[in-house]
Amino acid sequence: MIIVDEAHHLAWSEQEASPDYAFVEQLALRAPSLILLTATPEQLGKESHFARLRLLDPDRFYSFSEFLAEEKQFEPVAEAAKALLNEQTLAVEARALLADLLKADNVSGLLNKLDDDQQSAMAREALIKILLDHHGTGRILFRNSRQTVQGFPARECHAYPLTGQANDADLQQDPRYLWLADKIKQLGEQKALLICKHADTAMQLEQTLKNRAGIASAVFHEGMTIIERDRAAAYFADQDSNARLLICSEIGSEGRNFQFVHHLVLWDLPKNPDLLQQRIGRLDRIGQKHTIQIHVPYLQDSEQAVLFRWYDEGMNAFRINCSAAQPVADKLRTELDELLTDKQPALINAFIAKTQTLGKDIELQLHNGRDILLELNSFRKDVADELIMQLKYYEQERNLWPYLEALFECYGVDTEFHSPECFIVKPSDHLRISHFPGLDEDGRTVTISRDCALAREDMQFMTWEHPMVSAAMDLILSSETGNAVISVTKHPNFKAGQFLLECLFVAECSAPAELQIGRFLPPTPIRILIDQHKNDLTDSIVHEDLPDIGARFDKHQIIAFFKRSARDLNEIIS
Repeated sequence: MIIVDEAHHLAWSEQEASPDYAFVEQLALRAPSLILLTATPEQLGKESHFARLRLLDPDRFYSFSEFLAEEKQFEPVAEAAKALLNEQTLAVEARALLADLLKADNVSGLLNKLDDDQQSAMAREALIKILLDHHGTGRILFRNSRQTVQGFPARECHAYPLTGQANDADLQQDPRYLWLADKIKQLGEQKALLICKHADTAMQLEQTLKNRAGIASAVFHEGMTIIERDRAAAYFADQDSNARLLICSEIGSEGRNFQFVHHLVLWDLPKNPDLLQQRIGRLDRIGQKHTIQIHVPYLQDSEQAVLFRWYDEGMNAFRINCSAAQPVADKLRTELDELLTDKQPALINAFIAKTQTLGKDIELQLHNGRDILLELNSFRKDVADELIMQLKYYEQERNLWPYLEALFECYGVDTEFHSPECFIVKPSDHLRISHFPGLDEDGRTVTISRDCALAREDMQFMTWEHPMVSAAMDLILSSETGNAVISVTKHPNFKAGQFLLECLFVAECSAPAELQIGRFLPPTPIRILIDQHKNDLTDSIVHEDLPDIGARFDKHQIIAFFKRSARDLNEIIS
């Protein structure tokens, strides 16, 4: 599987493809699966957007001109979909449009049922599904927005206009540093994340806070190795550590999750609104349980003061996730650069007003046409609710860790309690195999708690699908260790001294994974139960009727049993 992040950078036109696009295209031809990830799919224009769809399904998206012609149909189709969703009466023109667009599906009967009170709900749902299948981008493009998914926290922004001059050489003379030291003390035991542009600033802040203010903090920047960054993030995330502040350079705004924190300090502001949203996005995530408090200290009459007003008044970017922010910034980039040099109040006010107007226009464009079809197709609540119920059911079973403990004990892997639902797993001196799958010599820290795993990226989240668990199961199935067991049971149909042989087999078809044979021939367990007289009891006695009573065995008794019953066992097995 090929996964391309920030895929909107793959530029393409009918005249020429970028080197990045050509490279991914060659990979896509050789790989059975391709995923393109982007938050701004149309950032480089419709041509590049079409080209990325073409990478995914070249048969469906074969011509840019045909793609544009098809797009023109989306808006009336979307309007019809809105009417169906809102249970509004379809106009005559809308019915004629649907009948024409969906004539291959013979929807005239469904359209007639819209007037029947008893069948209208079923007809509406069926028509919406047909619309999604035929006139959206199908199953190759999914777009989810915050409005659709829900579950995100609120935000509050706190501005701190300060007098004085910036002093990068001596932070103790910088008004922002003095404000920061006081703010961290005011927060008490609450943790905060600080993001700044440069690694040098992050390191200098950490040293100055420690040496001059006695405030313990962790630092996180691009000059550190991945292991060092993981350790710093883990130290900060540990509720028992003294670090109340994590100071990050710009690299901290990419990919890391700190939703267990709800205070964010923006030491400086970027000129790119997407980068600002990435910074806020470290805290603004599903799982955040508090309102996010964004703290922005800036010096009056500085570039940062202008940027703050532009983001705050022009886009409301601190409080909401503004989808039009980046297109607006792209259109106004030159004017912004000039404004940061010539900071006249009248020019600033006019620029903010222009930003507001342009933002409203772009937001309207983004929400027209096919967006509603995309979002409907991307998030179907009934399907999502069913999946969520299944996930909760599996997690509430609480069967995984007891299974893993038994498995680790069998193979000589030590487990040590770390914290609630977290454990340290490492190979012991009595490891039964040369290498346990997925386990380093130094061991690793694992958790069975989803909430803990979201907060602590240094811990492995163990599920039934985790590579270590899957590989351990394969190890059991492919070796003789653990494939036989002796137990004592009681059953009213049996006398003392009898023995039974229960065999469990799995019939499965070996085939390349991309064929997905399991959809048609899933692995099927086969159970056979035979008594010492070779009678087949499979159908008359189920496995659950033979519980282990927990009796302990004497090694000599087992050996004597096998010597006494070896001939009978061999005959039954053969």
